[in-house]
Amino acid sequence: MANCTEECLSSELTSLRLVEQPNESGNVAVQFLFLSTVSNSILHIDHENNIQFRQYRSEEDLQRIMPLISKDLSEPYSIYTYRYFIYNWPKLCILVSAYLSLKPISRL
Repeated sequence: MANCTEECLSSELTSLRLVEQPNESGNVAVQFLFLSTVSNSILHIDHENNIQFRQYRSEEDLQRIMPLISKDLSEPYSIYTYRYFIYNWPKLCILVSAYLSLKPISRL
């Protein structure tokens, strides 16, 4: 696949775009660019790998993703910091989980 063009940055798109880019070692690093105008929706289901990508839905999701995010931070943040970012930009919070599971395995 080709690199993402400016058209995939349009706020009108309602899809999940897959972009492959080589990393420093020459291997292909897969990155997902996610854009959707439909809130609280499943963005993509990968039936082959039994994985779903969906947007943030509720405070219940926040409790599940905080541990996933905090493990990569240099210092702990309060729940209010998480809420600030998620409530202002919920479309940028994508949860990855096993299909039909509520427990996220990753976040984008």
